[in-house]
Amino acid sequence: MRHRVLILSLAAVAAGLFLPAGAVAQSESYTAPRTAWGAPDLQGVWDFRSLTPMERPTDLAETETFTEEAAAEFSEATIRRRSRDNDTSGRVVPYNDFWFDEGISVTTARTSLVVDPPDGRIPALTPTTERRIAEVRRARRGGGPDAPTPRGLG
Repeated sequence: MRHRVLILSLAAVAAGLFLPAGAVAQSESYTAPRTAWGAPDLQGVWDFRSLTPMERPTDLAETETFTEEAAAEFSEATIRRRSRDNDTSGRVVPYNDFWFDEGISVTTARTSLVVDPPDGRIPALTPTTERRIAEVRRARRGGGPDAPTPRGLG
């Protein structure tokens, strides 16, 4: 029994000594993965916890980044607004809000997640796009199935 413990201990120490050398050799020749069309491959699990808004608030219209003080103030105000006790009497409300982890700080100094256009606001739809959306909605309103079996629940 003693010999097994000794052999396993020596094997673990030897493995610990040689593994870092392999890791160093790999890091020198590393190239970032690319998609089939040559862009950086950004697939994976991304952490979405941030108080940074999607669109830049109108009161920050010309401000691209927060100062440290402004970021702390914005974080506190957002947390205070989100954590107030909402009166839910007489209303249907989502009960799964506890699943959402919206973060506790502004993770970047940016005032919005939208970076283009530079004003940090999602641009309005073009008239062509609005027409296409209207056409799709009209097509979906059309006659549904003729029998009850293929109908959906919604």
